[in-house]
Amino acid sequence: MLADEQLTGISLDKSVARLGRWVSNHVNTLLKPLSDLEANQELNGIARGIAFRLVESLGILSRKDVADDLKNLDQDMRSIMRHNGVRFGAYHVFVPILLKPAPSQLICLLWAIANDKLEATGLTEIPGLSAAGRTSAPVDEAYEKQFYGLSGFKILGAKAVRIDILERLADLIRPTTSWKSDSASEKPEGAIDGRAFYVTPAMLSILGATHEDMITILKGLGYKEEKRLEADIKPSEPASEAKPESAELADEAKTEGNALAEEPVEPKSILIWRYGGGANKKFSGNRQPNKKFAGKPHNKDGKNNKPTQNRNNNKPKKPEKQADPDSPFAALAALKGNLK
Repeated sequence: MLADEQLTGISLDKSVARLGRWVSNHVNTLLKPLSDLEANQELNGIARGIAFRLVESLGILSRKDVADDLKNLDQDMRSIMRHNGVRFGAYHVFVPILLKPAPSQLICLLWAIANDKLEATGLTEIPGLSAAGRTSAPVDEAYEKQFYGLSGFKILGAKAVRIDILERLADLIRPTTSWKSDSASEKPEGAIDGRAFYVTPAMLSILGATHEDMITILKGLGYKEEKRLEADIKPSEPASEAKPESAELADEAKTEGNALAEEPVEPKSILIWRYGGGANKKFSGNRQPNKKFAGKPHNKDGKNNKPTQNRNNNKPKKPEKQADPDSPFAALAALKGNLK
């Protein structure tokens, strides 16, 4: 339209003005939760600071990055923020509605415009994962990694997992680590001693992950594994006692039993998981490119600690990539200015 020599004068001005109004309305509609947070006059103090950071990071914050602020955030401010669509999860503080396909696509597009990445691979493919109902997907090395975070996916090893699904995983883990052995309540599936847990089919199902995927995901979230005998962890299932219909069947069963008894059976092992230990050194693909992970290892050095307990603490942390400090909304502002 801008290049067409047939459109000039008042007609061109009106067309450009109408396009500008449409763009503004489109952005303000799909990203309304962010503009509402920014304009909310009820928020003050710490809450206003968290809201500002949420807007700046396009709706997703690592909970560890605002942990100290959250400790001092009163319930009234939490309530106001929840009313504005903010969710306080175990791993993230985020706005769930912005994970939907349309807002995610717009966020990726604005970021691509602001960072000259319109030709980057993954601009349409990664936001399309949510549209296709994918809760997790293998990380494609050919894609621009930032699009994963902008679309609401966290990169954990070779797997990208939607952050709302990670919060559902946290909801399944929480009962297993809060259960007490002396409690009258029923022991949750996956619970062991109230401090550790083992992976259940439900956990695998919501993530669409294999056991190998889950190992990578849990390590990325900060959990440490320990191998134990399955017989010591999982409740044993009562064996069905089928009675032989005749003496012949009884003899046959006895013979088979003796044959099996001669073959040694390897005890089956299982991985159990506990939180902590500095495994959470890097969170890839967050929507907050300008903030470094500030978490510290949970294990403290002590005289009685074994050397192997702190083997991960000596590994140097990789510096995180510093992205362009300009917000994607700067691209929109520049676009409006050019149109004027």
